[in-house]
Amino acid sequence: MVTAYLSIGSNIENRMKNLEQISEILNGIKGICLEGVSSIYKTAPVGGVKQRMFYNAVLKVRTELSPLELLLACKRVENVLGRKKTIKWGPRIADIDILLYGRKQFQSAKLVIPHKEISKRFFVLIPLYEMAPRINIPGAGNIKRVIKTLIDFKRAGKAGGK
Repeated sequence: MVTAYLSIGSNIENRMKNLEQISEILNGIKGICLEGVSSIYKTAPVGGVKQRMFYNAVLKVRTELSPLELLLACKRVENVLGRKKTIKWGPRIADIDILLYGRKQFQSAKLVIPHKEISKRFFVLIPLYEMAPRINIPGAGNIKRVIKTLIDFKRAGKAGGK
């Protein structure tokens, strides 16, 4: 079993209910055990598309699934909830991203772990910090240091994302 952290988000319909359903469905998948859920954070969308605010959270799961199997499970959950592929960074009923998978770094055509935007987005870092305040992000370091670096970049006007 490996501990993984997933970012979940929604900005269509009942956002809170959507996050609850994501958690429940994932927890019901063989090989995935939900161990914790962060607080819900209301955040501005990223990418310049005018849309409703997101509700975001981070899930801590224990899994027997490989990184690619976990990705497929996440995509199935998005589909069950009715996610439609529209424009990049557009509105989403369900968005699930694998942030971390143990201490592993993984890269394929379909998946990069740690998530390639993890160090650029407060809406991922803050709930992840809430769930695991001492965690090290492979290739980036201690989460406190990553957050401080992002704050410094934001102050200097150099970083994207919210």
